[in-house]
Amino acid sequence: MRVAPAIALSLFAAPAPAATPFVQETVDANGSVGYYTSLALDPQGNPHISYYDATNLDLKYASKSGGVWTIETVPDPSANVGQYTSLVFDV
Repeated sequence: MRVAPAIALSLFAAPAPAATPFVQETVDANGSVGYYTSLALDPQGNPHISYYDATNLDLKYASKSGGVWTIETVPDPSANVGQYTSLVFDV
């Protein structure tokens, strides 16, 4: 059995004003996550991330609102989903 390397999904963001330093947040560190990541900002500027969980072979989705991250596993009956994700918001 091949074990995927352990990585964490981290987001780097620059708070306003842009002259201040970037902030690193670990969004998900459960298992080997963060592969094939896509990031999009909604019209309010909140980040949304889709990514692959190589430990569980799942597509995961994380969003931040009000300073709190919410992480979901996207339900799919297939055995291996979530590679090569892409997010976009229709505004």
